[in-house]
Amino acid sequence: MGASRQCDRAAPPDYQAIRDSEALRRTADRTLGKLKMGRQSAAGRAIDAFIKELESK
Repeated sequence: MGASRQCDRAAPPDYQAIRDSEALRRTADRTLGKLKMGRQSAAGRAIDAFIKELESK
């Protein structure tokens, strides 16, 4: 019975991954701002896709 209780508990959030993700998003925002491009531009979508790929690894 004790083992099943351990499975019911959710793993704690990975705060370092969250911080890294937020840092990547801020960097992307700064880069897009410097390039004078918005998130809906081709460059913005490419950067978003790149960040999502990094986050999935």
